[in-house]
Amino acid sequence: MEWLPGYLAIGAIVGFFAGLLGIGGGAVMVPLLVFIFEAQGLPREHVLHLAVGTSMSTILFTALSSIRAHSRRGALRWDIPLGLTPGILTGGLAGSLFAGAISTFALAVGLRLGVGCHCG
Repeated sequence: MEWLPGYLAIGAIVGFFAGLLGIGGGAVMVPLLVFIFEAQGLPREHVLHLAVGTSMSTILFTALSSIRAHSRRGALRWDIPLGLTPGILTGGLAGSLFAGAISTFALAVGLRLGVGCHCG
């Protein structure tokens, strides 16, 4: 419970920028989660995997909130996300299997190359 304010702050920061700019929240969330997990004393070899997994699990809530808001404003063409969904699900499953199988170092290098975060 002592870390709840930190998690709430991360959620508010990520939610604000994801809602305002439509950015991928993971680019902001993963480095913040790495910081807070390390402060909690979690094993360093697990911190990055935990941060990525936690970030991925929150996407559902952020996405549903954004979908609702944009749909109410008529700013959503449902045919496009419905067409993208099978590929997103397949790619997400493949990516999560791959991320779970690689080392923390390889994951950190991939994240740095992919989103420019300086985490790990």
